[in-house]
Amino acid sequence: MDDVYRIDSLVKQLPQQPVVIDIGGNAGYFNLLLFNYLPNARSIAYEPIEANYKLFKYHIDANPALKGKLAVNHAAVVGQEQESVELFVETSASNSVTASIYEDFDRDNTFHVTVKAITLDQILRQNQLSHVDLLKVDCEGSEYPIIYESPEYVWQIVKKIIIEVHNLDEHQRNVESLQKYLESRGYTCSRNTLHNHCYMLFACKN
Repeated sequence: MDDVYRIDSLVKQLPQQPVVIDIGGNAGYFNLLLFNYLPNARSIAYEPIEANYKLFKYHIDANPALKGKLAVNHAAVVGQEQESVELFVETSASNSVTASIYEDFDRDNTFHVTVKAITLDQILRQNQLSHVDLLKVDCEGSEYPIIYESPEYVWQIVKKIIIEVHNLDEHQRNVESLQKYLESRGYTCSRNTLHNHCYMLFACKN
């Protein structure tokens, strides 16, 4: 597996007990790796695809040391408050690999599902978080509304961000625009090009 998160370097930049929000948790692999380095972390994850969510839960149950430190929620993170959101997926089964709010994100996404929605602002308020050491975002295009539509106070308390970014247009939904936006909020950014024609964007608070 490609080390797209630069995990060795990443953990050295985090405190021993970091607070982490994981948007697009998949089956929990990033968190399993993170806790291998930082066993006293606290991580709150969100995953909209049911099969991934169930596998994530299985991984937590199979590792008793993670209980109370790692939690996963079956929900999609969005920009604006709403009860639910429609996601376009590649199969009517529960194990779709990709799910996006954009119908044209992937031509194989010919089915759709409705899932519970939550905003980043709601996540912070519900969990009473006054600081976040790491925000990890991997959500197939939803990175744009999440970042652009979150209230300004969020960028005062989130210290480090890692985002998988997909170029969707030449206006605001591209890696250069997203990087400029975060830099205007006080972050220093760098990025890598990934093999699947998207980018890994790293942002650290100055």
